[in-house]
Amino acid sequence: GVLLNLLLLYIIRRYSNEDLGTYKYLIATFAAHDIFLTILHSILRPKNILTGTVFSLVADGPFESRHFTCIYSACFTVPFSLMTFHFIYRFWAVQKYLMCYFATTGYSNDDALHEVQQVFEETYDKRIEKGWIILDHWVS
Repeated sequence: GVLLNLLLLYIIRRYSNEDLGTYKYLIATFAAHDIFLTILHSILRPKNILTGTVFSLVADGPFESRHFTCIYSACFTVPFSLMTFHFIYRFWAVQKYLMCYFATTGYSNDDALHEVQQVFEETYDKRIEKGWIILDHWVS
């Protein structure tokens, strides 16, 4: 991921012509953020735990911290925002109707966290103390 995105940045910088306009900046932003996210992923080594209705994320690298896990989750969502800008750019470029709607919801509780800790310990043979419940989907 890092090498190919560096190659893309080089190609954008070296070979893009004026016809590409400001679109090259959007593509360069995608590539630069993907480089950052790839490096962050290799450092934090996040693990997803799915158990019952609970989806959680745990940093299994040298920095087991809720803060770093939260930063990773936030950085992971940036491409969705960039994609929104991409759609807006394309809307302006081709003058066609486009509508996007993004929604997210989440719920967490201590019972779900204990369940995630137990499944993580059974799966990876390692005890975690810090992690986030990203989504607990349940129907009431």
